Amino acid sequence: MEAITGRTIVITGAASGIGKAFAEGFLAEGASVVATDINEEGLISLADAGAITSVTDVSVDAEVRAMIDLAVAETGRVDVLFNNAGYGKHTRVEDLADGTGECGVWRSQGGDVVRQSRCSRGGCRC
Repeated sequence: MEAITGRTIVITGAASGIGKAFAEGFLAEGASVVATDINEEGLISLADAGAITSVTDVSVDAEVRAMIDLAVAETGRVDVLFNNAGYGKHTRVEDLADGTGECGVWRSQGGDVVRQSRCSRGGCRC
């Protein structure tokens, strides 16, 4: 895929799952990949495949800045930022306590996901 050959793609949450699959695919297509995650062990195989890796907690601004600085220092550019990192709670969204997850993670263009889920099930508490 010529469109990504030589491009720099920074992928957060790249140590496993979808992030890892995309990182591997982009590497195979000739992109420069900066793979980041809090799981250092999960990044090893990507480093072995040619990715630049960085242990980064995306909830820490200084670490995010360092991640971008690394990408620019190593490749001279950032063409794509693939925001894949996240966290999950093993519970139903509507059962979360008020105020839980109501920062940027649960926001969507349509509003507050927690509120929407609670209201859609008849348990509107917000």
